[in-house]
Amino acid sequence: MKKISLIDIGSNTIRLVLFEYTKEHGIKEIRNIKTPARLAQYIDDDGLMAEAGIEALLKILNSFKQISEKYSISEIYPMATAAIRQSKNSDEILARIKTELDLDAKIISGETEATLGFEAAVHTISYYDAVTIDIGGGSTELTFYENKEIIYRKSLSFGVVTLKKMFFEDKDHNDKTAIKQTKKFVEEELSKVNWLKDRKVPILGIGGSARNIARIHQAMISYPIAGVHGYTMTKDDIHDVYKLLKNTDTDNLDDIDGLSKDRADIILPSNIVFETLLDVVGAKEFKFSRKGLREGM
Repeated sequence: MKKISLIDIGSNTIRLVLFEYTKEHGIKEIRNIKTPARLAQYIDDDGLMAEAGIEALLKILNSFKQISEKYSISEIYPMATAAIRQSKNSDEILARIKTELDLDAKIISGETEATLGFEAAVHTISYYDAVTIDIGGGSTELTFYENKEIIYRKSLSFGVVTLKKMFFEDKDHNDKTAIKQTKKFVEEELSKVNWLKDRKVPILGIGGSARNIARIHQAMISYPIAGVHGYTMTKDDIHDVYKLLKNTDTDNLDDIDGLSKDRADIILPSNIVFETLLDVVGAKEFKFSRKGLREGM
């Protein structure tokens, strides 16, 4: 048996997943812990991550290292994505992780991130052809695969935290002007990905924002089965969730069943991205994968 610890340093959330592996049974998840970090919000106008963000990161990583050691796991793999990838002081951040915690964190490219998400989804979802989307805090990864082989991949330099910072800062989560501006921006960005248009294949949603929208819809229809892996929504279903979020005042978001408190202020932008992608691709189905970057790795 082999045990490994993967730390996914995302722009919105940092997650620790402990796996054990045997040839007979493959990969088994034995622990899964997440902590909201919002690292993307610590990047200033000069492109540098502020000291407060670095300290928050180090504190979380130290906690995750201690948990890993309690499980007698010595192989710890911290993977950094958009927030650190986009920081001009990324070398300093990695050096401090090494010096202060003796952890070797690695930055993965947007294209690698997209590929790893594809690898996880394609091995756990039955579609032979699909577009995948993994929207994080600071980037959005897209792939198109055919006959379970990746054809195109793309990393876009915006995520849900980025969209909030750009359009919803100091505004209600359902501000009409902010929504309009977000829709226009997302449409423009997706239109630049020329291999997306009219693919007419299903969409696979990867990541926390996608899963949260699935959970909200399951609560809306009193879906009787636990878990979102393989759960399918139509374009109308996605729009029903959008309407619920848009028509709920910010102070009442806690009343929405299925909505994670740490995503309440950023869930609407992610829904806008999914709806826009459905239109661009001409997709009839949106299916959710619980497997993503970590399982792909």
